[in-house]
Amino acid sequence: METLLEDAKSTNTQFSLKSLPFDFGSYTSRAENIPESLPFSLTVDQDSGLICQVLSDELREALKHYYLLGGYGSTPLGEGEYGMAQGEYMLNAVLYFLSMKHRDVSDLKFLEIGASYGYLLHSLHKMGAREVLGVEPGEEGINGSSQYSVPMIRDFFPTTKLNNKKFDVILSHCMLEHVEDPLTMFSEMFKVTEFGGYIFFAVPDCEPKMSIADLSIISHQHINYFTKESIRNLLEAAGFTDVGVMTSAKRAILFGWGTRPLKPVETFSTNQGKNPSTSNTLFSQFSKSCMANIAAIQKLVDKFEAEGKSIGLYAPDPNVAGLIKYAKPPRIFNRDVIKHGKYVVKFAGPFESPEVLIENPVDVLFVAPVDYDSEIREDLKMKGIPSSTLIVSLKEIYEEQSGMKYLIDSFSGSDEFVL
Repeated sequence: METLLEDAKSTNTQFSLKSLPFDFGSYTSRAENIPESLPFSLTVDQDSGLICQVLSDELREALKHYYLLGGYGSTPLGEGEYGMAQGEYMLNAVLYFLSMKHRDVSDLKFLEIGASYGYLLHSLHKMGAREVLGVEPGEEGINGSSQYSVPMIRDFFPTTKLNNKKFDVILSHCMLEHVEDPLTMFSEMFKVTEFGGYIFFAVPDCEPKMSIADLSIISHQHINYFTKESIRNLLEAAGFTDVGVMTSAKRAILFGWGTRPLKPVETFSTNQGKNPSTSNTLFSQFSKSCMANIAAIQKLVDKFEAEGKSIGLYAPDPNVAGLIKYAKPPRIFNRDVIKHGKYVVKFAGPFESPEVLIENPVDVLFVAPVDYDSEIREDLKMKGIPSSTLIVSLKEIYEEQSGMKYLIDSFSGSDEFVL
């Protein structure tokens, strides 16, 4: 069976796929004006060292509709089992950062950009925050305002509805990878930060995932693919000082921050004294391994289907479900009940509970999330998945094809943040 590799192109400066699923997170019915797939292209900005997507007008329009409809490639903070865990993780990171700065929540005014339902602000408000406010373009901001009693502005940031107000801490969780011009976004965040105040944000840690070419890392919704190097470059170019980045061994998330200085400082252009060689090497590694990973998964799927075996995907991203061609739609599973009965791409699904695998197993189960590989396999073992079901780890496939080890592990990784 053919793969989509004939539609892939890779050069030293650009990686392109003729068709990549345009995900809508998990959904019960897909909005008519949201495309099922669009072309996808990556490049490296040689000024900042930022790996970023090459956008078309068609994609910009699709993204606009996507966000206005409240589109999510992942579960919002506080929603469902996964979202609750991520919400607590982000909250702990904020508190850890404030402790490093010797600041107390009760003294501070918080603004969250891309606040979703407002779970993080709600948590800070319960801890005694002086003031909280969210900016969210999607409808969930209005719903969350009622659910969590958090004030919301329904708009894209920057917005005149802030009326020139400034805040002690500007927060964002997995928002900055979605904006077309992150330097301008950082500069706008700088303007609404009090002198001596901070921005603190979370973005996907792309370096380890791109090193092994985890297929889940690429998405039309993710315009920017941050590394520690590119975060520092962009923050300093926007005027922030005391710039820092931290991560952990448990989740592939980068936490970045910067301080608006009490006195103006000279900013630099992102191309002054910066060498994007790290990003260029990473980009080259990803481009090569991505094609190899697609081919390796497709070869296994073809083999198992030729043997008449049924195939299941555990917590698949749209790319694993949509980039690979299947003779028969695969069954898909996830332990997060908020996703049950929903779809990740049009032909695959709906999501089923892992418990269903005990009574109605598949012959082959591909485990997709690399961060949760050990945790998922242990959970399936405890649930009593039949020994007749062959479990295939995409993490192991990615490691074999790339020659790299992926060290982040939700099951055994440390909860401590690493500077």
